[in-house]
Amino acid sequence: MSFETLGNFGDFIGGIAVVITLAYLAYQIRQNTKEVRNNAIQALLDRSTTLFDENIHSPMAEVFAKLQTEQALTTEEQWRLHMFIRRNFQLYELVFLQYQEGRISEQVMQAYERRVKASVERDFFCELWPTMKMFYTDDFVKFVDKLNN
Repeated sequence: MSFETLGNFGDFIGGIAVVITLAYLAYQIRQNTKEVRNNAIQALLDRSTTLFDENIHSPMAEVFAKLQTEQALTTEEQWRLHMFIRRNFQLYELVFLQYQEGRISEQVMQAYERRVKASVERDFFCELWPTMKMFYTDDFVKFVDKLNN
């Protein structure tokens, strides 16, 4: 076997090694992307669970009961409602931004979109949203406004 033949064989083996390495890297990138998405979803679920727990132990149930029976809210209750909505919409905005970045799936986004839509259909939201828009990104405001129409 000549050096030229050995060189050609080495080039061939090197080419195969490059292809195998690229395939392995592509696999690793897909796995990493999947892990990032899973972590993003887990963080959102943890945050949602915390919010639900906080709601259970808060006076918001009384505020919503008053809203349903069309009773007037005190100044403190109005403030609580405003903060409640802002807090929830910060979570919704986080979901929206993570969806834009490709960190969560279409299915997860659709679930949160239904939550946002349910929120924007409430009368008290329509009253408060114009004063809250300034706290959110322009793209998220457009998204909410589109659902609100």
